[in-house]
Amino acid sequence: MDEMDRKRRILIIDDDEEFLSDLTILLSDYFQVDVACGTQEAMEKMRQELPDCLLLDIEMPQYFGDDSDIEGYSFLQKLYGQILSNGSVKIPLVLVSSHEGLIPHSVDQIFNIRARFTKPPDVTKLRRTICDLTS
Repeated sequence: MDEMDRKRRILIIDDDEEFLSDLTILLSDYFQVDVACGTQEAMEKMRQELPDCLLLDIEMPQYFGDDSDIEGYSFLQKLYGQILSNGSVKIPLVLVSSHEGLIPHSVDQIFNIRARFTKPPDVTKLRRTICDLTS
């Protein structure tokens, strides 16, 4: 299978298992979907293999940070500090969160945040966005 025929791998990071299951079902015809139920699991998966695109919830139980409201942001800081530290890899990031504005738009370029969706996302728009970001 050549590069153009391969399904793009996405990693969805969210602590809501029902949301992860629903998105996996809705997106698996188009992408190779991997999930992580929290930031610690996501970091372990990122160390093993980098995805073509990340979908990240911001509000999750604390692991890397001191505030569960912005745990996803703390994860991004660790991710870019440890795994993506050389800056040569830029994985497109899509934020999917219940609350817009927890992460300021001023950091979009730093973390390669390419799109933001409020839960529940419009799956058709989300799918098109991921396709555009990974093509």
